[in-house]
Amino acid sequence: MKGDTLLDYAEFQLSQSRTRCELVVSADGLKEKLASGFLKPFLTHLRAAEEQFVRGSQSIKLEPRLSLADRNARTWFTKGTIERFVRFVSTPEIVERVRTIEDELTQLQTVRKIQASNLAKTQDRLLCIDGAVSTTEAKATISMCQDRNMVPIKSRRYPFDIGDDGAEASKRELLKAMDVRLLALEEEQSMAFAQAAATGFNGDNLANLVAFAKHFGADRLCSITSKLHSSTPSKFQTA
Repeated sequence: MKGDTLLDYAEFQLSQSRTRCELVVSADGLKEKLASGFLKPFLTHLRAAEEQFVRGSQSIKLEPRLSLADRNARTWFTKGTIERFVRFVSTPEIVERVRTIEDELTQLQTVRKIQASNLAKTQDRLLCIDGAVSTTEAKATISMCQDRNMVPIKSRRYPFDIGDDGAEASKRELLKAMDVRLLALEEEQSMAFAQAAATGFNGDNLANLVAFAKHFGADRLCSITSKLHSSTPSKFQTA
């Protein structure tokens, strides 16, 4: 059975203790076992499976709520989609790492923007006056500063000779540290995207996973894959 084979259903066949399972997929009468192991991780990630489990059944069937005439509307329900769902349940950190990095990048970019804006406002309030200018020019400049509630400074060695040069230097060092961290995160993000793509979480595969997650109530998978699909660079979008 190929990865793009359209399925009729996927079924968790439970052990007598209902703690372990075998995951079997079916297409046009042909069945294939994809995985086996403990049931709980699947129940944790799949609301549709959990709802059937509490009813006490010995098997849990995943089947799109569509008629046979609508097979083209469920092109996402393939063997490959189920395989990637199993991979996500087994090793969620592969795609969760992408979201974690993306969240940190967004937060750090926001903080840096605020810090840079605050520093720029401080600079706008400061006026450097060269010691060589004439007294008349200096007086005129100081008068202008006072009228505008600005703080004049005597040297062009801005920003390190301003009123609180230690604080200003610290702000600049903080911005430099943020830039270094942003660069590192961008490199980590590229590596995380590449790893996710190499394991099948890319392009149309992600769109299929999002559809699967929404249909069967895999909320965590839906959140992560939706974020990954919207933020994945074009070079990793090819299936």
